[in-house]
Amino acid sequence: MVKNIAHRGARIIAPENTLYAAEQALLSGADMWELDIQYTADKEIIVLHDDTLERTSNVHLFQSFESKKPWRVVDFTRDEISVLDFGHSFQPSSHQTISIEKYDAPFLEEAVRFSKENSIDMNIEIKDLAGCPGHDTIAAHAYSVVKDLNFLDHVLFSSFHHEYLFQIKHIDPHARIAVLMDSPSDNLFSLLERLNAEAYHPYYKMIDPFQIEQLHHKGFQVNVWTVNDPHMMKSFINMNVDGIVTDDPALLSLLLSEG
Repeated sequence: MVKNIAHRGARIIAPENTLYAAEQALLSGADMWELDIQYTADKEIIVLHDDTLERTSNVHLFQSFESKKPWRVVDFTRDEISVLDFGHSFQPSSHQTISIEKYDAPFLEEAVRFSKENSIDMNIEIKDLAGCPGHDTIAAHAYSVVKDLNFLDHVLFSSFHHEYLFQIKHIDPHARIAVLMDSPSDNLFSLLERLNAEAYHPYYKMIDPFQIEQLHHKGFQVNVWTVNDPHMMKSFINMNVDGIVTDDPALLSLLLSEG
């Protein structure tokens, strides 16, 4: 069965990377939700995709934060980020009723607790912090948060910065690892084998049936991202991918139920 992986939660109907988006993913039939993590100024792990706060929050409305432009996440503390509304720029569809007054960006421990309490797996993508404080510690820190909450069996760690994945594997050879790529690599199989990775996560336009068959033959799962078109979803289902990362898990659930 193809896994239904909700990209940043069900972001087509909810503000991305919020617990509300994760909740909507769950209600939409997702098996797993994908979320992005990075550090705050005080080394707290927050669930956010962009390295700045402008697109997803109302940070520009706070005169007290004007001096912090361009509003990099790593320049804000946990307390400062907690006052922001991460639903400010979200545009619901015409038939949606949004009752929540403020959407918070959760911290990793909150996201793991939610997932554990609601029995939904996680794909934790560690954003590339190269050149930023915490670059050398975030991978180990993220692993320790998940371990302390006893949820390792239900988490895939992924990153475009593959050194983070090696750091986690050094700590725990049994950690579940997924290699993220957005461009082809001649060293793909070597990298997957050296990491003893569970899965390969390619951009959907750079994978074909032959490569999927090769990867399966070598024991690697294939989860493609980010697929929102129903025809493409059906195509990848027919290619026997292991998972599809989508902004619209309800649509994917419908197609999977049709067989």
